[in-house]
Amino acid sequence: MTKPGLLIVDDDLISIRMLHKIFEDDYIVSFAQDEKTALKLVADNKPDVLLLDVELEETTGYELLIEMQQKHMVEDSKVFIVTAHSDGQLDLSSISSQVKAILYKPVNIGMLETVNHFVKQA
Repeated sequence: MTKPGLLIVDDDLISIRMLHKIFEDDYIVSFAQDEKTALKLVADNKPDVLLLDVELEETTGYELLIEMQQKHMVEDSKVFIVTAHSDGQLDLSSISSQVKAILYKPVNIGMLETVNHFVKQA
């Protein structure tokens, strides 16, 4: 059975490396550090899972998700927002009905369990 594809969009290389390490056994992992690369990888690979950091250098994960949705690029992807903000200010309903969960940094093994839970529901 082929592993599902997972795209990490984060401008922090340390977070990318840690997320890659957590997900590499269960997913085919790719990553992007900017909007342009993310859009190309989504268009080319149609990832099953998308991990979007809230704060990117040139845009936000929310704006990038909206752009991808408007272009019908992620209709079949399970989307997760990744953030270092743990103040509870993020409301899933205001972001997008496509977002399955918010994953809070620091990166941890619990993120794998959360993503797997939603991926296996399909």
